[in-house]
Amino acid sequence: MEAMMKSNLSSDIRITAFLVAIIGLFFATLPLSAADYTYTEIIPPNWLWSSCRAAINDSGVVAGWGYDGTSWKAFTYYQGTYQIITQAGWNAIYPLSMNNNGTIVGEAQPAGSLAFRAVIYSEGVLTDLTPTGVSQARLVDINDNGDMIGNTYTDPIGFLYSDGVYTQLLPPGWTGSIVHAISNDGTVIGRNLANNKQFLYKNGTYIHYN
Repeated sequence: MEAMMKSNLSSDIRITAFLVAIIGLFFATLPLSAADYTYTEIIPPNWLWSSCRAAINDSGVVAGWGYDGTSWKAFTYYQGTYQIITQAGWNAIYPLSMNNNGTIVGEAQPAGSLAFRAVIYSEGVLTDLTPTGVSQARLVDINDNGDMIGNTYTDPIGFLYSDGVYTQLLPPGWTGSIVHAISNDGTVIGRNLANNKQFLYKNGTYIHYN
């Protein structure tokens, strides 16, 4: 009888150990909870408001913008250090994307104007890359090769800027388009605002979706 009880007890221990191992394996595969992460508030000292939804690259550099109490400004943040981005002749700069080389693209307002211009910020210099004949535009993404995409404001049409050349991104038969992202191989994704149809573009070829 005693031997049987010891045998049953041994079986129970093995079963319990097995169940504990299975349960441990199950919880090990679950996503980490919020408690497993560290949250850092990103707002330059003494600023009233900031937004960092703009961009972060693979090195962990964050680009954003905010209000310092007197004007809207852009900034980068990396490992506790802020760099404020200002440029003479411009009222406000809004980063919208940043590549792994630290080049920032977005939109900005010239001093004395309410118009938004498509801009690139690189090595401390802000450059207006709004297409000729367009009053307002923004650059929304840049890949690591320096290829940029953007959209015009009025009757939106997407465009690509690569090696100094502008290419209108408008699938045949469409009257308007919005582009969202460009990969390092030059593939662009966009959509039609009128019917929300999507497209891919690469090397002069469009692929329609929906």
